[in-house]
Amino acid sequence: MAVLTPAFNAARYLAEAIRSVETQTHLHWRLVVIDDGSTDDTAAIAARHAAADSRIRLFRQPNGGISAARNACLAHLPADAAYAINFDADDRLAPEALARLVAYLEAHPSAAAVLCGARTMDGSGRITGVRRTLRFRRRAGLPWPLRDSGPIPFFNFYCGYGVGPFALFRAAALRAAGPYDPALTACEDADVFCRLALAGEVHQLPDRLYDYRWHATNSSQYDARNRHALETFRAKWRGYQPRTPAEAHQLAQARAFFAGPHLAILNTKLAIAAVRERRGWAATASHLRLAAAALLRRPSR
Repeated sequence: MAVLTPAFNAARYLAEAIRSVETQTHLHWRLVVIDDGSTDDTAAIAARHAAADSRIRLFRQPNGGISAARNACLAHLPADAAYAINFDADDRLAPEALARLVAYLEAHPSAAAVLCGARTMDGSGRITGVRRTLRFRRRAGLPWPLRDSGPIPFFNFYCGYGVGPFALFRAAALRAAGPYDPALTACEDADVFCRLALAGEVHQLPDRLYDYRWHATNSSQYDARNRHALETFRAKWRGYQPRTPAEAHQLAQARAFFAGPHLAILNTKLAIAAVRERRGWAATASHLRLAAAALLRRPSR
């Protein structure tokens, strides 16, 4: 199996990330590090580890952004790899992560990928909590939290719920779903998960096998560029034309969920955030009105 790590100016954390791969209980891995035009010691750190362990390979390229780096990872994915995991250069894997995820896919042949749970850590590597993931299934037309192992309905990925680097893919399925969209500077993972979930099953394993680092320079923190990427992702999937009746059915369900329960959930969260940030009653009331309107919305026929 292959561990795919895009890295840009990751010198502070890369050695720790690589050590978490080197200490896996599953020994049959190969690590591909793509240095995406770093200006720090990222490449030198990866090169030292590669010199000491033949399972680690380093490739360098001019800076092209996250989608270009992930596509370079795919280009260097070993041809004989049965599985692949995207692993960000500032994160950590639990020692049993690869073994547990491989065992899950081997026990569930219908799954193209499996997402695991994650803990959060700070810049010093201290565990700070659990990464909360919102994923749902429909029960009597209402969203119901998805907590157990098993398939994740497509509409979750359409709404951008609970995606991230913490997933093991069947390599053939990842190749078929790719490449990553270079127009997306964020949400590139949600885009690929949408394609995977339309073509087959994506599962979850709630066990927390991944440590996700949240720090001041974390690329997942919101900024104008990421908001633009989110809008690009939304527009892409609003305009997606289904190729089969099955895809049309899944897209119709996803669009209905987005316009109703998703917007209600989102605006409720934004209302709570407005209260916490003391942004005033007008901001809170605006989000509550939008949440109520989404809940009362009748599905279009």
